Amino acid sequence: MKLIVFLAAALCSGGALAADLAVRFIEGAPKDRFSISIDGACALHAASITIDLATAPAGLLFDVTDQGAGVHVFQPFELTAGRDLVLDLPLVKDGDKAVTLRVARLVSVQSIDFTIDVDDTGDSRPNDDFRR
Repeated sequence: MKLIVFLAAALCSGGALAADLAVRFIEGAPKDRFSISIDGACALHAASITIDLATAPAGLLFDVTDQGAGVHVFQPFELTAGRDLVLDLPLVKDGDKAVTLRVARLVSVQSIDFTIDVDDTGDSRPNDDFRR
């Protein structure tokens, strides 16, 4: 699995300015890491950020227990940075393909980081939604 970078836009509360939200995936052993930050000067307030693996072409899922479809090692969700920025911790079940973080605020000098295990189930069937 390669480093994956997702970029999304969110509106600032002050008008039509856009904030660039960067979500970075860093594969590691035994834990994979996600880092969410703002690439710009505009802050994000009262938002939900969803990381959805269902559209990936490789059958990715979160492996958080020793049960289910995960491969070898599992790692539960662990928030490692930005706890004061997140309203509540998400409940991630084994085999889930999405996680949503409810964010109180996020500005350019901050990040929300978490570790978890992401597994490739080997399902490499084409996914039309991913290519759009």
